[in-house]
Amino acid sequence: MFVAADSMKCTGCGVCQHVCSFSHIKELTPSKSFLRLKRKHVRDEVITCTQCGICAKKCPSSAISFEKGVYAVDSQKCIGCGICVASCPFKVMVLHEGKALKCDLCKACIEWCPVKALSVKGEK
Repeated sequence: MFVAADSMKCTGCGVCQHVCSFSHIKELTPSKSFLRLKRKHVRDEVITCTQCGICAKKCPSSAISFEKGVYAVDSQKCIGCGICVASCPFKVMVLHEGKALKCDLCKACIEWCPVKALSVKGEK
């Protein structure tokens, strides 16, 4: 499962990024959200975590594991090295206060998107 975006609906407003960063780190800091907005031609594209697992494979402390359909970071095991963040092909992981963070499918971005451009794909 992962958060998917419909670029035909997205207006590039950035609400998803603000909601994501506030939900997880209590800051309105788009650069620390687990989504990225990218201007492509005339439309904006939202880049999200696809739950590909590359971060888990690269983590030297085995702090990222697959649980309940998503790759989750165990903050107790995370050593804050940033290897997972650097290896994320979508650049949607962040380091915050010495710990790696990534999308956990909390769905706050989906709920707050004013144009309903976000949804969960692969849900059973």
